[in-house]
Amino acid sequence: MINDILDLSKVEAGKMQIERDYVNMTELPEAMRDYFAKSAESKQLRFEIDMDKSVPDMIYSDGMRLHQILRNLISNAIKFTDEGFVKLSIRTAGSVKLNDYQLNEEAVIFEVLDTGIGISEENLKPIFEAFRQGDGATARKFGGTGLGLSISLQLARLLDGHISVESKEGIGSKFTLFLPARTEADVQETLFILPEVAATTEKNPRWNAALLLEDDMDGMEEALQLEGRTALIVDDDIRNVYGLTNALEKFNMKVLTAQNGYECLEILETEDNVDVVLLDIMMPEMDGFETLKRIRENPPFKELPVIVLTAKAMKEDKDKCLAAGASGYMSKPAQLSDIIAAIRVCLLDLQS
Repeated sequence: MINDILDLSKVEAGKMQIERDYVNMTELPEAMRDYFAKSAESKQLRFEIDMDKSVPDMIYSDGMRLHQILRNLISNAIKFTDEGFVKLSIRTAGSVKLNDYQLNEEAVIFEVLDTGIGISEENLKPIFEAFRQGDGATARKFGGTGLGLSISLQLARLLDGHISVESKEGIGSKFTLFLPARTEADVQETLFILPEVAATTEKNPRWNAALLLEDDMDGMEEALQLEGRTALIVDDDIRNVYGLTNALEKFNMKVLTAQNGYECLEILETEDNVDVVLLDIMMPEMDGFETLKRIRENPPFKELPVIVLTAKAMKEDKDKCLAAGASGYMSKPAQLSDIIAAIRVCLLDLQS
């Protein structure tokens, strides 16, 4: 109850913290099963989750607040359902147009459907008000603070979304959460948003995109084209992999990915057309230093462009990477324009 009241107070005071980042949607069904499977089983309810194939693997939102909203909705559904089922359905829509909400972009739609006691028409309208929980008899029988739905609606609004409800007394209810299906940050330039990174991007004038664009040499434009090139991203953080893949594919590049050094070396052995490697340093099993060393020990890869992108931003780390044979070094968070410029310079050097 105290946590609910504190959350509501923060929302009303405009001090609720929203931390947007890449949210892995592929993990969400399993997370919800872990939360609620036993609760549903204890009441002999079927708990179903259905996620449409159209739902993107990642959306750009606040994962903690999304889980909080869904937990509130599903928890209520199980609480007020004595027989039948509770179902979470996740799908997408090109846009959303309701009487009190409109979203003129692709949306992810989360529907929580139950066969519970339902809500009467007179109690349906104020259901999202703080401390409201249907009628007095419902509150006495089921308990609770009556704050969950109010907080959930406010959180949804902070995420540019909305919650609607349809219900029939004695039949069941459907609560629907609408969220933008954004798959990249509003500021697309910043690809890496790791909370542990305090260092700023190290600027290398040779990689500055503006300087490259100012050069107007014959054949330069053709030489700097990335279309059809293949990049291998080696990083164990899925947020980095997703963000960078999404950016490079906009340049019509082919993108391969590996989560550690072993996977990187295996891909290089099986793929004969990798043009550039973007290599993280801190990875499990085989880190970036060892991976870089083994790449350079293999004669076919001695000249392969390998750009290190890492949160290890100390000067000695940079020196160690360059000494091991890195073509370039950039610290996270890195700007997309600098990464693209670095790739183009490395490929241009290879051609010259």
